[in-house]
Amino acid sequence: MEASFYHLTSSPLKKALPSLLEKAYENNMRSLVICNAENINQLDDDLWTFSPTKFLPHGTEKPEIQPVFITDKITDKNANNGRQVLAITNGAEYDGSQSFEKLLDMFDGNSDEQLNAARKRWKLYKDAGYTLRYWKQDEKGAWSEKTA
Repeated sequence: MEASFYHLTSSPLKKALPSLLEKAYENNMRSLVICNAENINQLDDDLWTFSPTKFLPHGTEKPEIQPVFITDKITDKNANNGRQVLAITNGAEYDGSQSFEKLLDMFDGNSDEQLNAARKRWKLYKDAGYTLRYWKQDEKGAWSEKTA
């Protein structure tokens, strides 16, 4: 599996995440987005309003029909219905018990706590044999791949 770390530095999650999910959707990939329970409704709203000209189908209920499903935990019900992409936005560790092709690990690089936790997850995934990639935002919010 490929685990890509997205180091947010200049734009918030609500601006960065939709474009990554949109790319997955355009490639016919179904996504599972993990966030804190108290942020589910806000993230749902953010995906509805991220662009006045684009639509990204998603939801917080009925995971079996949602191309992008937002929840606070990975379960067999919401993961095992053809999902290829797992986007983790709350610092949770993926334990490998469900099968995904890609893991998007997004963290706020302006927070020392989140940065240190991301380093621990990097080591965990490296030790598990995942292919690792590291992306960092520039001052305008564009992603560039860095060597780790």
